[in-house]
Amino acid sequence: MVINYKTASDADLLAELKKLTSGVSTCVSRGKKGFFYIIRELDIGEHPISALFGDRDGLKGTFILLTNANIHFVRISLLKKIHHDKFPRKSINSFEEKKGLLSAKLTLVIDGQHYVFDNIEKKLITPFLSQLNKPLTPSSPVPQSTASQSKVDDTNLDTSSLIDKLERIEELKEFDVINNKEFNTLKEYVLASNLDKSLATVDVLKLVDDLDKLNDFVYSGVITKKDFTTQKQALLQTLPTTK
Repeated sequence: MVINYKTASDADLLAELKKLTSGVSTCVSRGKKGFFYIIRELDIGEHPISALFGDRDGLKGTFILLTNANIHFVRISLLKKIHHDKFPRKSINSFEEKKGLLSAKLTLVIDGQHYVFDNIEKKLITPFLSQLNKPLTPSSPVPQSTASQSKVDDTNLDTSSLIDKLERIEELKEFDVINNKEFNTLKEYVLASNLDKSLATVDVLKLVDDLDKLNDFVYSGVITKKDFTTQKQALLQTLPTTK
């Protein structure tokens, strides 16, 4: 029975996750938060097919969800910040798996970009790749209402992007990743570059993600607070002057 993922209870969603991961306890317990987030964000007509949990690019804790239309990666940082990447399945160029003694490694090439995941449960990698290997069914047209909504979203892309950027830098300030002066610097650049596209030479969302990841490294002991401050200053210096 197909359930309404947006309104389903946590218990129903947990049961769905257990089915997707064959009840592997470590994947269920570690991937639960990421799954609960993604499953309620699925597009109309999109449904989950298989799931994995692993460490992406050295950062612990990325939930991978394969659906009939997309592949999703979600990581929740120590600051509770959600990093969600979504790619159409047709953009997956290739993949490679390597099985070790205790775990598996998966490399996905998406639009030419390599995404590497380690420490994946060995028993889950084969069924996941089996689903990934299946050809996409062409009999899944986008509903007219969804297509119309996409056109509306495109016209509001700049506003939506602006709000997203402002929310992200506000969160960095709330968690003391950046101070008030650094926040104001970022805010001024975001506002100015939204009006003057010639200034939009820096990917602010990537910069924010980089700062968040570096801050995670401080908490995990990979780098010191001093190292973080130095790297943060270097990243902020890439912003062009807006005055």
